[in-house]
Amino acid sequence: MSIDRITKFTGPCRCGKGTIKIYHCTPDHGWSDADLFKHEFVLKCRICEKDFEIQKQGRDFVYVSKNDIACRQTLKAQADARSMTLLNSAKVQTIRSNIILYLNSQRTKAAIHNILTTAHLGRGTYQTFLKHWKGAQAWAEYEFFIGNLEAIMKLLGSTDLTILIEIRAIESLNKNADVPPLPVGHPIYTL
Repeated sequence: MSIDRITKFTGPCRCGKGTIKIYHCTPDHGWSDADLFKHEFVLKCRICEKDFEIQKQGRDFVYVSKNDIACRQTLKAQADARSMTLLNSAKVQTIRSNIILYLNSQRTKAAIHNILTTAHLGRGTYQTFLKHWKGAQAWAEYEFFIGNLEAIMKLLGSTDLTILIEIRAIESLNKNADVPPLPVGHPIYTL
Protein backbone atom coordinates (compact mmCIF):
# COMPACT_ATOMS: atom_id res chain seq x y z
CA MET A 1 0.00 0.00 0.00
CA SER A 2 1.46 3.28 -1.04
CA ILE A 3 0.39 6.78 -1.87
CA ASP A 4 1.16 8.59 -5.10
CA ARG A 5 2.27 12.16 -4.36
CA ILE A 6 2.28 14.80 -7.04
CA THR A 7 3.84 18.14 -6.20
CA LYS A 8 1.22 20.85 -6.85
CA PHE A 9 3.12 23.80 -5.44
CA THR A 10 6.65 24.62 -4.37
CA GLY A 11 7.57 28.08 -3.20
CA PRO A 12 9.22 30.21 -0.58
CA CYS A 13 7.83 30.45 2.92
CA ARG A 14 6.51 33.68 4.47
CA CYS A 15 9.91 34.98 5.54
CA GLY A 16 11.69 33.72 2.41
CA LYS A 17 14.27 31.63 4.27
CA GLY A 18 12.51 28.29 3.83
CA THR A 19 10.16 26.45 1.49
CA ILE A 20 6.60 25.21 1.25
CA LYS A 21 5.51 22.16 -0.70
CA ILE A 22 1.93 21.12 -1.34
CA TYR A 23 1.25 17.60 -2.59
CA HIS A 24 -1.82 16.06 -4.19
CA CYS A 25 -1.99 12.53 -2.79
CA THR A 26 -3.80 9.51 -4.20
CA PRO A 27 -3.72 6.08 -2.55
CA ASP A 28 -2.92 3.17 -4.87
CA HIS A 29 -6.23 1.56 -3.85
CA GLY A 30 -9.66 3.07 -3.39
CA TRP A 31 -10.70 1.54 -0.10
CA SER A 32 -8.16 3.10 2.27
CA ASP A 33 -10.24 6.14 3.14
CA ALA A 34 -13.54 7.85 2.41
CA ASP A 35 -11.66 10.64 0.66
CA LEU A 36 -10.02 9.37 -2.47
CA PHE A 37 -7.72 12.38 -2.73
CA LYS A 38 -5.87 14.26 -0.03
CA HIS A 39 -3.42 17.08 0.17
CA GLU A 40 -0.33 17.22 2.27
CA PHE A 41 1.76 20.28 2.93
CA VAL A 42 5.24 20.69 4.25
CA LEU A 43 6.61 23.91 5.74
CA LYS A 44 10.39 23.78 6.07
CA CYS A 45 11.42 26.93 7.87
CA ARG A 46 12.52 27.19 11.48
CA ILE A 47 11.37 30.81 11.69
CA CYS A 48 7.89 30.37 10.17
CA GLU A 49 7.28 27.03 11.95
CA LYS A 50 7.41 28.84 15.31
CA ASP A 51 4.44 31.10 14.57
CA PHE A 52 2.49 29.55 11.72
CA GLU A 53 0.89 26.39 10.49
CA ILE A 54 -0.49 25.69 7.03
CA GLN A 55 -4.13 24.62 6.73
CA LYS A 56 -6.48 23.91 3.87
CA GLN A 57 -9.57 26.10 4.17
CA GLY A 58 -12.02 25.46 1.36
CA ARG A 59 -9.95 25.48 -1.81
CA ASP A 60 -7.19 27.66 -0.32
CA PHE A 61 -4.01 26.70 1.48
CA VAL A 62 -3.30 29.41 4.01
CA TYR A 63 -1.04 30.33 6.89
CA VAL A 64 -2.76 30.42 10.26
CA SER A 65 -1.34 31.65 13.53
CA LYS A 66 -0.37 28.98 16.05
CA ASN A 67 -1.61 31.39 18.74
CA ASP A 68 -5.02 31.44 17.06
CA ILE A 69 -5.07 27.64 17.00
CA ALA A 70 -4.06 27.53 20.68
CA CYS A 71 -6.87 29.95 21.58
CA ARG A 72 -9.42 27.69 19.90
CA GLN A 73 -8.00 24.65 21.69
CA THR A 74 -8.31 26.54 24.98
CA LEU A 75 -11.95 27.37 24.24
CA LYS A 76 -12.62 23.70 23.47
CA ALA A 77 -10.92 22.62 26.69
CA GLN A 78 -13.01 25.14 28.66
CA ALA A 79 -16.20 23.85 27.03
CA ASP A 80 -15.24 20.25 27.83
CA ALA A 81 -14.42 21.10 31.46
CA ARG A 82 -17.67 23.02 31.94
CA SER A 83 -19.60 20.16 30.32
CA MET A 84 -18.12 17.64 32.73
CA THR A 85 -18.77 19.92 35.70
CA LEU A 86 -22.39 20.41 34.64
CA LEU A 87 -23.00 16.73 33.90
CA ASN A 88 -21.57 15.76 37.28
CA SER A 89 -23.55 18.39 39.21
CA ALA A 90 -26.19 17.20 41.66
CA LYS A 91 -29.01 18.88 39.73
CA VAL A 92 -28.08 17.21 36.45
CA GLN A 93 -27.49 13.84 38.10
CA THR A 94 -31.04 14.11 39.47
CA ILE A 95 -32.30 14.77 35.94
CA ARG A 96 -30.35 11.71 34.76
CA SER A 97 -31.94 9.55 37.48
CA ASN A 98 -35.38 10.94 36.62
CA ILE A 99 -35.11 10.17 32.89
CA ILE A 100 -34.06 6.60 33.71
CA LEU A 101 -37.01 6.21 36.10
CA TYR A 102 -39.36 7.77 33.55
CA LEU A 103 -38.27 5.45 30.75
CA ASN A 104 -38.35 2.41 33.03
CA SER A 105 -41.92 3.30 34.06
CA GLN A 106 -43.22 2.89 30.52
CA ARG A 107 -45.26 -0.23 29.97
CA THR A 108 -43.89 -1.13 26.54
CA LYS A 109 -40.79 -0.68 24.44
CA ALA A 110 -43.01 0.85 21.77
CA ALA A 111 -43.97 3.59 24.23
CA ILE A 112 -40.29 4.22 25.04
CA HIS A 113 -39.43 4.37 21.34
CA ASN A 114 -42.28 6.79 20.68
CA ILE A 115 -41.25 9.05 23.59
CA LEU A 116 -37.60 9.14 22.57
CA THR A 117 -38.35 9.67 18.88
CA THR A 118 -40.89 12.43 19.56
CA ALA A 119 -38.39 14.20 21.84
CA HIS A 120 -35.64 13.84 19.17
CA LEU A 121 -33.66 11.64 21.53
CA GLY A 122 -33.96 8.48 19.48
CA ARG A 123 -33.31 7.62 15.85
CA GLY A 124 -34.24 4.85 13.55
CA THR A 125 -37.12 2.50 13.10
CA TYR A 126 -38.85 0.60 15.83
CA GLN A 127 -37.19 -2.62 14.66
CA THR A 128 -33.75 -1.04 14.92
CA PHE A 129 -34.67 0.32 18.35
CA LEU A 130 -35.68 -3.17 19.53
CA LYS A 131 -32.45 -4.64 18.25
CA HIS A 132 -30.32 -2.15 20.21
CA TRP A 133 -32.39 -1.35 23.32
CA LYS A 134 -30.59 -2.58 26.44
CA GLY A 135 -32.62 -0.61 28.98
CA ALA A 136 -32.86 2.95 30.25
CA GLN A 137 -29.63 2.76 32.23
CA ALA A 138 -27.67 1.67 29.16
CA TRP A 139 -29.42 4.32 27.05
CA ALA A 140 -28.38 7.01 29.53
CA GLU A 141 -24.74 5.85 29.37
CA TYR A 142 -24.59 6.79 25.69
CA GLU A 143 -27.29 9.42 25.22
CA PHE A 144 -27.07 11.55 28.36
CA PHE A 145 -24.75 14.35 27.27
CA ILE A 146 -24.84 18.14 26.93
CA GLY A 147 -26.25 18.03 23.40
CA ASN A 148 -29.32 16.09 24.63
CA LEU A 149 -29.70 17.63 28.08
CA GLU A 150 -32.14 20.38 27.09
CA ALA A 151 -34.41 17.92 25.23
CA ILE A 152 -34.33 15.58 28.24
CA MET A 153 -35.21 18.46 30.56
CA LYS A 154 -38.09 19.44 28.28
CA LEU A 155 -39.34 15.85 28.24
CA LEU A 156 -39.32 15.77 32.04
CA GLY A 157 -40.86 19.24 32.35
CA SER A 158 -37.74 20.65 34.02
CA THR A 159 -37.08 24.35 33.50
CA ASP A 160 -34.01 24.98 35.67
CA LEU A 161 -32.76 28.27 34.26
CA THR A 162 -29.25 27.93 35.71
CA ILE A 163 -28.73 24.66 33.81
CA LEU A 164 -30.13 26.13 30.58
CA ILE A 165 -27.86 29.18 30.87
CA GLU A 166 -24.84 26.94 31.39
CA ILE A 167 -25.82 24.82 28.36
CA ARG A 168 -25.92 28.01 26.23
CA ALA A 169 -22.52 29.09 27.56
CA ILE A 170 -21.01 25.70 26.68
CA GLU A 171 -22.60 25.79 23.23
CA SER A 172 -21.15 29.26 22.67
CA LEU A 173 -17.66 28.12 23.68
CA ASN A 174 -17.91 25.13 21.33
CA LYS A 175 -19.20 27.30 18.48
CA ASN A 176 -16.31 29.74 18.89
CA ALA A 177 -13.80 26.88 19.16
CA ASP A 178 -15.08 25.39 15.90
CA VAL A 179 -14.56 28.55 13.85
CA PRO A 180 -11.57 27.98 11.54
CA PRO A 181 -8.55 30.13 12.41
CA LEU A 182 -8.27 33.32 10.40
CA PRO A 183 -5.86 33.15 7.46
CA VAL A 184 -2.74 35.26 7.79
CA GLY A 185 -2.07 37.07 4.54
CA HIS A 186 -3.09 35.88 1.10
CA PRO A 187 -3.62 32.22 0.17
CA ILE A 188 -0.41 30.34 -0.54
CA TYR A 189 -2.07 28.21 -3.20
CA THR A 190 -5.63 27.71 -4.47
CA LEU A 191 -6.89 24.49 -6.00
